[in-house]
Amino acid sequence: MVIRERILEYLYNSGFVSSLVKKLMFPSDVAELYDDYLSEVWLQICEIPEDKIESLYHRRPDKDEMYEVRNFVSVVIRNTVRSVTSAAYRKLKKQETVSKMVDEDEWRLLENTVEDTRRFL
Repeated sequence: MVIRERILEYLYNSGFVSSLVKKLMFPSDVAELYDDYLSEVWLQICEIPEDKIESLYHRRPDKDEMYEVRNFVSVVIRNTVRSVTSAAYRKLKKQETVSKMVDEDEWRLLENTVEDTRRFL
């Protein structure tokens, strides 16, 4: 348990997770999604089994102990933020899509613009 706590503390204090989430967000993602993605990523990281995280930590005892941990966590982050099949991506994108729905007046204006454009062609 001590190693797991040390690893989580390292990941949090180093800023590795937050900076990687920021880098991997799609350019179309709004800044408000950053906190949501970050919390989803931390949830995923905290759910990694203790034996898995300890085996990653002990894999390279002669070099940087956190190397394998960072690699594994970076894959978790990429899969959470970038994969269209991840639960976080679907949940956050669905919320974003719902918030971008247009009302009836905007829709009529859009339809009229399309019809006007067709007349000119």
